[in-house]
Amino acid sequence: MDQPMTDECRRADKVRRFSLVVSLALMVLCNAILLSGFALSGINSS
Repeated sequence: MDQPMTDECRRADKVRRFSLVVSLALMVLCNAILLSGFALSGINSS
């Protein structure tokens, strides 16, 4: 009877870890695109 709950908890941990990794990767990627766009456009940020 305990087996389905442990499988469900394991799946929830995997989903949580996957969503965290995807969120962090998208944050870094989108910021890199934005900053490279600023650099290429010639806007002086200083």
